[in-house]
Amino acid sequence: MEALVNTVLLAAHPSLRERCNAAKVVSVLEELGAYDSSALRSLLSSFTDTVAHKLKEEEAAPPALVAALATHVDSGSLSEPQNIGGAMDATAATSSSSSAAAAVTPRTVKAKAGGGKHSTLQQKSIGAFFAGGTRTTYATLPGIGRQIRSVTSLTPEQLQAVGKAPEKFTSCAKGCGQTFLHGPARVAHEKFCSAPKLRADGGIKQSGLRQGEKKGMKHSLYFKLEVVRTLRRLQSLEKRWEKAPSGWRGAGIETSEIHKGVHPSLVSKWGGKEDELHMALQHENRVSRKQKHRTGTMATFQSRGARRTTLHRGRAPPFAAVEVELHKRYRDKRTRGERVTGQWLRVSMKRLVREFAGADVADGFKASKWWLRSFARRFGMSLRRKSNSRAESVLVRLPKIKRWHARLRRRLRGGLQEKLDPKWGRWLPRNRLSVDQVPCNLRAGDGRTYDDTGAKRVWLAGAKADDGKRFCTLQIVARASNGDASMPRHGQPKLCVIFRGQGKQISQNERDARHSDVQVRFQPKAWADDQLCEDFADTTPEHLRNLQRRAHCDRHLLPTGSTGELMLIDGGIGVRLKNLMGDEMDTWLEQPGHLERWTKGPKEGGLKAWQKRSLITQIAGRAWETLCATYDFEKSARSLGLLMTVDGSGDEHICVQGVTDYTFKDEDGGSDGGESEADEDEAELADDEDEDDTAVRMQACGEAPAMPPKGYVYAATCPPLANDDEQRALCRRKILAAHLLDGATGWYVGTVQHFGVGSSWRQPDATHIVMYSQKETGTKHLAGRVACKLAADNYGASEWWLLLEPAPES
Repeated sequence: MEALVNTVLLAAHPSLRERCNAAKVVSVLEELGAYDSSALRSLLSSFTDTVAHKLKEEEAAPPALVAALATHVDSGSLSEPQNIGGAMDATAATSSSSSAAAAVTPRTVKAKAGGGKHSTLQQKSIGAFFAGGTRTTYATLPGIGRQIRSVTSLTPEQLQAVGKAPEKFTSCAKGCGQTFLHGPARVAHEKFCSAPKLRADGGIKQSGLRQGEKKGMKHSLYFKLEVVRTLRRLQSLEKRWEKAPSGWRGAGIETSEIHKGVHPSLVSKWGGKEDELHMALQHENRVSRKQKHRTGTMATFQSRGARRTTLHRGRAPPFAAVEVELHKRYRDKRTRGERVTGQWLRVSMKRLVREFAGADVADGFKASKWWLRSFARRFGMSLRRKSNSRAESVLVRLPKIKRWHARLRRRLRGGLQEKLDPKWGRWLPRNRLSVDQVPCNLRAGDGRTYDDTGAKRVWLAGAKADDGKRFCTLQIVARASNGDASMPRHGQPKLCVIFRGQGKQISQNERDARHSDVQVRFQPKAWADDQLCEDFADTTPEHLRNLQRRAHCDRHLLPTGSTGELMLIDGGIGVRLKNLMGDEMDTWLEQPGHLERWTKGPKEGGLKAWQKRSLITQIAGRAWETLCATYDFEKSARSLGLLMTVDGSGDEHICVQGVTDYTFKDEDGGSDGGESEADEDEAELADDEDEDDTAVRMQACGEAPAMPPKGYVYAATCPPLANDDEQRALCRRKILAAHLLDGATGWYVGTVQHFGVGSSWRQPDATHIVMYSQKETGTKHLAGRVACKLAADNYGASEWWLLLEPAPES
């Protein structure tokens, strides 16, 4: 085996030879059971990928060496051990003298091709026919494609032999009658010669057609499958018949008569490929993201895949295996939320080609923009605009989502057994409600309008404050049921609108002008703060106890940061309601005089503030009635898991955005206890989050460095942080803080800039604003102002931050 490997390495490209370790290659092959050429041939015929992976794992050789071993073993040049020395001598002779016979002897190379067959390539290029003095040899490598093996010079005797055989190239092989003086012109002509192929007896080949018929049009895959279905129906009839009717000629011929122009031989041929036709037309085998919601269903006749005329996907790209590896790295980056640009794809592809196929092949691969477009089409990728700015991926929040679903099922099974529904358990669908808030300005809707293509300015008439800050907040309560059409709003609760202000001086005219099915509340900033939500739900301790004891009702709080995946309102109700309000607003503005009243101020005859508030309640009320009558609440609730059953039926309909094949188990809910007390559940969740955050931080960043940054020393103890003055004393002081960011994970030096963090930062636990500079952090991913929590409970080398003091002068 050692001599065989050395022979292949001597014949290989110098760059490939440098990347291989012969001793390790022999050790790996013998470990896999290949001790001679016949054993190696058997091993490579069935376990090529295993051998390549093992060699790469042991850093013995790249995958190209496996292809070279397969090529030489399959060609039979190394089948006998006693010929190894002769092969080595011939290789050495080739490298020393270009005129040696061993260097130019034509050889047939067999390489594994798709489908388990062998493709034969004659190692002689068309350049030999030009008598140019060179011969180019090729080989097909698995997953890479056709590659040049070597370019050698022809001997004078070979050049003379090529010139003495003009009769071999004088006429077209297809029989069109045209003659040529040299081979290259004949070869180029035969590629495009329109002469029909001939049978052995001289007649024209008409595959699949009756003698004398003209060749018909190509049939689509969808049509072929319809023919096969007709064949199967007729065959099922034949099985049920005790005696076939007179004139019955068989299912195949009768199918041919039904589908005119299809020969019975084609019917039989397509019937043998029924499974392949089904697989080709199923959406689960298509990469288009637009068809993911129809996975497993059959393609329609007008789809692009159904219009194909052959099961063959066409010529594979030159570096198919490399593209698969690039797509895996692309998926890894997108899973982490990182940006993927065309430049990154092209550069990464060049690097992978260099790694898989060597420097010589990589120099000839350009990774052009045309390749990028084809690569994106093959893998269902496109350039998209950002629509989600969450700091963490859904995969990070997935344990909390599974925990919430598991605990919801646990609560459905609790309570008095005699009052449990056998399917729905403790709460029926109409008793499962979701509450959330949606901000709204004066002109609701998506803000789009049709205008001339290319217009630089798109204008919509309206008041100055229409598209500005929030005018009100919609507090929406929705049931996980479509309700009863005979009930008001189909049984859905009333809509609540929160306006800006105190609500102390409200005239009777405004109260009378409101919509009767809309509740109105006031808050200084039109927010749904904690106090307003508590008053709205009446969640006092005494009320919660009464709900639990008398009505068997309980609240099931959502985990933080996961409302987009679990909240019924965020599943489409909020957007739909605002769009309907925009339609109602447009209808109101179309009435005579309403546009002038809306755009003018109160002094010019326009609407006053109380009139606008009353108008918003009327518009919102009518929009809510329309939504309750047309929206499918059960479909949204089923996909979010709110229509969960006790026995687990219907769990396959639960879909979490960004996760494929979502499932959960009862064990995901954690230990027993706390299923009916929301406060205990919330506290336990917070404890779990704190422990998880600390564990993740310790695993990613580790403890703080033992040596402080240059010019500083660690403070002996945590500074006092009992009151606001002590908190402000941290300003303009240096700290060393741990961060878990993409491209910035570790401990970094920053300067405390400000005490107090506003709500716009969306970090309720943060206490200070810390300024980081790229010069100090060494990375552009952590530069600028960052909201951080600087408290005594997260201070320490194994926690989140440390205070730095200037080092004393020596």
